[in-house]
Amino acid sequence: MKLAILNLTNGGICGGYKKYLKEILPRLDAHPSIEHILCASPFDLSLFADIDSFRKTEVIGCRPFYMQRLFPGALHVRVKDFSPDVIFVPVARYFRSGDVPVVTMLQNAFPLVSSWQDKIPFPIRARHFMMRIAAREALVSSTRVVAVSEFVRARMVERMGLNNDNIVVIPFGSSATTSKRSVRPLKLPPGYEDEFIFAAGGFEPYRGYDDLIEACCGFLRDRPGCRGVAIAGGCRPQMVWYKKKITKMIVDYGLSGRVVLLGELAPEEMAWCYDKCRVFAMTSKVEIFSMIAAESLAHGCVTVASSAACLPEVYGDTAIYYLPGNTSLLCDGLKKAFCLDASERRSLGERARQRAHNFTWDSCASRTYDLLEETKRARGL
Repeated sequence: MKLAILNLTNGGICGGYKKYLKEILPRLDAHPSIEHILCASPFDLSLFADIDSFRKTEVIGCRPFYMQRLFPGALHVRVKDFSPDVIFVPVARYFRSGDVPVVTMLQNAFPLVSSWQDKIPFPIRARHFMMRIAAREALVSSTRVVAVSEFVRARMVERMGLNNDNIVVIPFGSSATTSKRSVRPLKLPPGYEDEFIFAAGGFEPYRGYDDLIEACCGFLRDRPGCRGVAIAGGCRPQMVWYKKKITKMIVDYGLSGRVVLLGELAPEEMAWCYDKCRVFAMTSKVEIFSMIAAESLAHGCVTVASSAACLPEVYGDTAIYYLPGNTSLLCDGLKKAFCLDASERRSLGERARQRAHNFTWDSCASRTYDLLEETKRARGL
């Protein structure tokens, strides 16, 4: 198989997408039935610095995608010359090259949900609206579509009118299962050794960090033995306003020193926090699939999670759930998690680690290849 992978972003790349590419590309490159891969990306090609270790993958640059179709240009010429059997677009962006079948994946929540978006600035809401239009055009016109959870599959059918038979659910994996070392984050203040709450993920309104801060007002007051809350996550330039909001909440609620923002952590630092925290808090109001949730499973965390889609798909019966946005129930969930005895914590952690085996990158890559091969065969190649 000759495979073209087109990363049609607007020039940037989020942490989750970066993880996905770093895990999937080497596995596809190593697949014995793949002859050659053409990988096009507009973002910093340093992401592929270790490309020399690949045997079959050629990386090229291309123009950024700014919500509109990429009209015929250098990338179209290069893809046509490459003559792929299948084109794989891991982001929901429209691309066509003759009659070559296209498999498209949706990995961004914004085109599917809007219930919480009235709380964000209008220019960002407008951009999300354009993303929904671009995503629908790409998905409706694709030969096959990849959904990363059953929640996403259902929303594609319900809100975008996609044919359910054209959609295949392929969950992401967990990078944590391969982590062999952990390092205490340098930014973590003294005292955060075990009795703390850990939360992680880039600063986005749907993460629900404002709910966590509000819930912790009462929780930390009633639980003086808890050192505090550590939040790890980067911040896109467009989301600086949200991080400032969280920082202001911490000060206004008198939680300075008890809620710390660590910024983006290295994998080994994330591993340390997963392993050492008393409770992991997953407060997202929506997720299409959460790699962070899968990582917390792999580390056997005692987790308090919102019941928002698709977190129950990931956690199953291994988490303590609360209604998204209900800070009182979140506070109760944190109290319940902290009150578990050693035996209950061990049992819950073991169940979490067992469930993590459902989400592996080997399985994700294998199922992705199977779909690409099936799409190729349907074309009669």
